[in-house]
Amino acid sequence: MRGACPASGTMKFTGGGFRSTAAWMFGIVVAILSPLAARGAPPGLPEEHRHRLSDLYAEFSTHFWGAVSVLLILLIVISLLIYIMRQRFRVEISLRQSEEKYRELVQNANSIIMRLDSAGTITFFNEFAQKFFGFTEEEVLGKSPLDTIVPERESTGRDLRTLIAAVLREPARYERNVNENVRKNGERVWVSWANKPVCDAAGRLREYLCVGTDITDRKRAEEELRRSEKRFATIFNTAAVSLWEEDFSAAKAAIDGVKATWSGSFRDFLSRHPDFAEQTLRLIRIVDVNDWTLTLYEAPSKAALLGGLHRIATPETCRAFEGCLQAIAEGKAFFEVETVNRTFAGRTIDVLMRVAIPAPGADFGNLLVSIVDITARKRAEQAIREMNAELERRVHERTVQLESSNRELESFCYSVSHDLRAPLRHINSFSAIIMEEKAAALDEDVRELLGRVQAASRRMGLLIDDLLELSRVTRSAISVRNVDVSALVRTIVDELQAAEPQRQVEVRIDDGLAVLGDYRLLQVALQNLLDNAWKYTAKNPAAAIHVGRETVDGREVLFIRDNGVGFNMAYADKLFGAFQRLHRPGEFEGTGIGLATVQRIVQLHGGEVWGYGEEGKGATFYLSFPGGGAGGRPVPQ
Repeated sequence: MRGACPASGTMKFTGGGFRSTAAWMFGIVVAILSPLAARGAPPGLPEEHRHRLSDLYAEFSTHFWGAVSVLLILLIVISLLIYIMRQRFRVEISLRQSEEKYRELVQNANSIIMRLDSAGTITFFNEFAQKFFGFTEEEVLGKSPLDTIVPERESTGRDLRTLIAAVLREPARYERNVNENVRKNGERVWVSWANKPVCDAAGRLREYLCVGTDITDRKRAEEELRRSEKRFATIFNTAAVSLWEEDFSAAKAAIDGVKATWSGSFRDFLSRHPDFAEQTLRLIRIVDVNDWTLTLYEAPSKAALLGGLHRIATPETCRAFEGCLQAIAEGKAFFEVETVNRTFAGRTIDVLMRVAIPAPGADFGNLLVSIVDITARKRAEQAIREMNAELERRVHERTVQLESSNRELESFCYSVSHDLRAPLRHINSFSAIIMEEKAAALDEDVRELLGRVQAASRRMGLLIDDLLELSRVTRSAISVRNVDVSALVRTIVDELQAAEPQRQVEVRIDDGLAVLGDYRLLQVALQNLLDNAWKYTAKNPAAAIHVGRETVDGREVLFIRDNGVGFNMAYADKLFGAFQRLHRPGEFEGTGIGLATVQRIVQLHGGEVWGYGEEGKGATFYLSFPGGGAGGRPVPQ
């Protein structure tokens, strides 16, 4: 460290104390001798003796005053020595007090304070340094910093042994230095050192005074900032989107100028000054762009893009930029818009521009703008719109064809039903006439055969009716309203009991069941399900049917449960197929159309139906409806 050693001082004394002491002693001598001098020779003494006495007095006076002078000199010397000793004692006291204050200050300082002798050995280590490094004073005194608080090498790889040697050798070059230190527990810390050589009065180096400040947190923050900047630079340069760093300061100043002078809204100003956006666009200075931007805009170099945004702007860009200016004027934090840009090759591209807007009053010198190429997406959207239009045209054509086919099918079904019913009526009627009029002439086998013909014709009639019902269900338009399922089920059950009053069936119907749907179609579906439950419990003397609601997979569903014959779940996939029966025709009546009709009705409502059964233990059918569910209350219309 470059610096002069402190110069030795000269002690200055004032003469006031010395002069007062000498004057006091001189006054005592004069007070003793002056009566003798004033008295003279006694009266009546002979002249000879008088002269002799005068000579003796003169000689005495000479010797006396000489002795007095010597005495005074001795007194002055003694007084001076006493004064010097007193002053030296005061100086020593002052020095001790000053040293005690200095030591107290150094020990209590909130900094690392350390002294090294000329050989680099630690001679002083204050209390803060002891607490900071974890060493006691006895553990470091007389040792080199390299043996205690300084590692051989920094984590950066720098050789600290060489650094310490250079500091001791050339202190003027290292008045301040920063290096990594180590605590007793091995933890690495960073310290900023101020080093000052201390010289004696002769200018010889006596020791080094080293004062350190802990900057570990600052170094870590700086390192994290460096890493963050490196990550940002990596992301900025390798991102597969166009990134722009732009200086909006001049544009922001133009916006602030408008807001300060324009009394209306900023939107109104833009509408009255259509050129403002384009003019402001030219004020924006491009600070930097990433590599992907050069590719996207087919730019020959980065310098070409740094020339300004007007080089890639289109009329659509200026209109979109008005929205950005509006967002800045209103203090918004983010702006996003789809617009059209122009590449350096003259192609137009669709882009999505996003701008992160600083808070009002913040620096607008480094705005980050991201631009995503959405040309392919826009073309795909256009292709989808064209495909949808084509699909709608085709759907319309097919709908017209389907409606025509449905009308033809309806006409065909009516014709078939009408044409089939007449022969069936004839077969049934003729069989009945033969049975009634020729019964005596017929043997038992013929009567049985005719009975079978009649039964088959009746089943055929029922089958035709069911097919027509299924056809009507498929073509039906739904009229949605709140349906009280509980009341509807009670009506159907009452009809079943009235038809077979001899049967004893325990029927349980939960209150408050309701769904949103078509009343007529739901009546058909529930009629089919309850007919099945009533039919398949006929052989159970303790027949029971329960209609209620349950929660299945988080949704409320209706169920119809019976304790009838049930079915084998291995054939559950055939339950809802047309003409599918899981029981022999002679065992239970039916055409195999009922559950198919139920499924069509539920599907028309956007719902789902499924069944679960076990042979000999009964079956349960579940119905799920969207919107209305089975929530126990009517759905508001």
